[in-house]
Amino acid sequence: MNGKPWMSNTILLCLLLSFSLPAMAEMDFNLLEMSNQLDGVDKQDFQSAIDKANACIRARNFSCAESEIAKAAKAANSGPDKKALLAGRNGLTKEKQALANEIRRAEEERQAQIRRDQEEKQAQRKSDEEREAREWREKRDAQDAEDRQATSNAWADLGRQIQQQGAEIGATMDTINRQKAAAINESNRVLAAQAAERERARAEKAEQEAERHRDAERDRTARANAQRAADTRLAQENSRIRQQEQERQDKQARLQEQAQKQEQDREKEQTRKQEQIRKKAEEERSKQAELQAKKQAAAQYLQNVATGTRLVAINCFGKYQVTGTRPKIKPEVVGCVDVTFRAYCPGNGQYYSEGIAKNFIGMDAGCFGDTYDINPKPACKADQVRIEVVEANTCAH
Repeated sequence: MNGKPWMSNTILLCLLLSFSLPAMAEMDFNLLEMSNQLDGVDKQDFQSAIDKANACIRARNFSCAESEIAKAAKAANSGPDKKALLAGRNGLTKEKQALANEIRRAEEERQAQIRRDQEEKQAQRKSDEEREAREWREKRDAQDAEDRQATSNAWADLGRQIQQQGAEIGATMDTINRQKAAAINESNRVLAAQAAERERARAEKAEQEAERHRDAERDRTARANAQRAADTRLAQENSRIRQQEQERQDKQARLQEQAQKQEQDREKEQTRKQEQIRKKAEEERSKQAELQAKKQAAAQYLQNVATGTRLVAINCFGKYQVTGTRPKIKPEVVGCVDVTFRAYCPGNGQYYSEGIAKNFIGMDAGCFGDTYDINPKPACKADQVRIEVVEANTCAH
């Protein structure tokens, strides 16, 4: 090619850069604007989910709160969003604990009331037993006093009889003397009879006293047995209550442990799903970044190929054809390259022929090398034809 082709290529490169850089800047701006719009939508979804979750927590609708927190977790992108999400989760945990504490306090109050009722019943039963024992002692003391008075009266009557008989004996001394033997015998008989009567009365009184003592002993034994039976029943009832309380506490502990395990499982599952979502999003971003990088690398590679390609026109058996070389750029990002070119005569650039050097390799071997037709054929000589590289693209298959 005649003239200074490097100057034409430099001018062409400047023109390409002036066209491509604004387009790329506008594309980046549009992508940034779309990203900001998507972030705004995610922010609105996140705040809405957090507000609903807080409302559900205040209403103690835990399933609703967990669902909204899960929605918020999907839209949490920034540091403040994650802090707000953590605060929502902490609020849910605290509200669950507060409800559990209220249930526990209500149960403790119910158990305390049961114990107070039992203590009142036991105190009333003890008061009744003490009153019955006091009444029995008072009855026994009254009976003993009555028995002592009866014995005293009997001895007083006997003394009066003896005194009366002595007076009669003194008044009728003569009769007594005469009838001394008979009187003494009679007196002895009477005295013996009276002694026998006193002995009988004493024995009967002793038997009655012994019977009272036996009755009292039987009553004390019966009361002691009843007390022991009552104590046994009370101990058994207390043992049963303690066993029921222990069983209730064990059951509550199991339920609480089960609830905690279920909560931990839900949190683990939620964390696992969030991690999967995060990894999937990360992989998608990585793929998009890789794809974008590949596109940018391919675009840069094609631009470098277009910049470094050198084309000339030659006359091959009466036909004008294009041949030339392309730069050897490593790594070879695009395997197959089509080069679009324009051919025109000097001073007549508005009239040009345009063609595509398909699968351009850049083997410059004259008419027997890598050549491409110029249609229509320019009016000037082949060595005067100017060839401009318009662009390089991936081969269209």
